[in-house]
Amino acid sequence: MNRLSQYALVIVGTLWVVSFAEAASNPDLEAKIKEGHQLFTTATFQGNGRVCETCHVAGGRTQGHLPNGKPMPSLMNAAAVFPRVRQGHITTLEDQIRKCVGGAIEGTPPAYGSEELGALSVYLTSLSQGKAIELGGTPQ
Repeated sequence: MNRLSQYALVIVGTLWVVSFAEAASNPDLEAKIKEGHQLFTTATFQGNGRVCETCHVAGGRTQGHLPNGKPMPSLMNAAAVFPRVRQGHITTLEDQIRKCVGGAIEGTPPAYGSEELGALSVYLTSLSQGKAIELGGTPQ
């Protein structure tokens, strides 16, 4: 079996996306997804005691709520809608993770390129498995 046939590739314009259906069978990737989930549910990032799951309930799989109680969509397609453009500024998934940690959690955002940010990004990307890519789209 050649390397490309191990993964389902989807072409959207000039963007290539590797399906996590096959890739998740890789033990290293599975471990990174679990690490990201663990951080999502337990890491306070030296903040106010909140964790990602405080607002993004059920691991981000269902509708959540902001600290003020305002509802927010699930994260089930978060990786499929980033990067997003708002007010002329492009925001990546990693930017949004850091914004949430610094904002709602009032913690120290994980550094770009860090293991923590990578694990959180991989976990959130795993939630978008099978979702259509809609760059700049609406979270569900």
